[in-house]
Amino acid sequence: NVQRRPSYILMWLGRFIFCIIYIMDKRIIIKKVTLPNIDKILNIHRECVKKVNSTVYPPQVIKEWLSQINRRNLIYQLKNSSWLVLGVNKKIIGFAQYNLKTQELYQINIKPALQNIGYGKNLFCYIEKVFIKNKKKYIVLNSTINATGFYKKLGFETYGIDPAENLHDATIKKGHKVECGYFPSAEKNSFDVIVAQNVFAHVDTIFN
Repeated sequence: NVQRRPSYILMWLGRFIFCIIYIMDKRIIIKKVTLPNIDKILNIHRECVKKVNSTVYPPQVIKEWLSQINRRNLIYQLKNSSWLVLGVNKKIIGFAQYNLKTQELYQINIKPALQNIGYGKNLFCYIEKVFIKNKKKYIVLNSTINATGFYKKLGFETYGIDPAENLHDATIKKGHKVECGYFPSAEKNSFDVIVAQNVFAHVDTIFN
């Protein structure tokens, strides 16, 4: 074992240096979406839903999701939000959608075969700089279940308040910070943004 260790270290260093050279050799370009990019975006989006999102969402959700990924919807969204494409060696491998006015980051998608390399982070950092340049103090994040790990690595944290003990326990097991109770009595933290879902129907005085 002692005799093999130096060769193992050299092999590891060799692979490490190769990875650095490989990444540096890639010419990464991030630019605004143009109409000729639409079909490539649609193909990447469909591939991500079929191969990645399908691992955590039920078939009926995936079917409905895919039906919404079409040229007409994308062209409409291009008019109401900002889109970027990330290219490597002149080939588009990912895209992102955000809205400066509402300060929302809608999505970041990278071709499944090229995920976990750093391209998604490149897109996020680019968008973050745009927000900072425009003096935005926060980003409202819309994340799919499978992408929560990606955003946590970037520094995002998820908090929740739910009165249902079974949902509270299940969510805790998934690594989220959740309090069992009602808002605001259960609140112990201050937040920049609060998103409430399925709550209006339970507020008796909402229409008074």
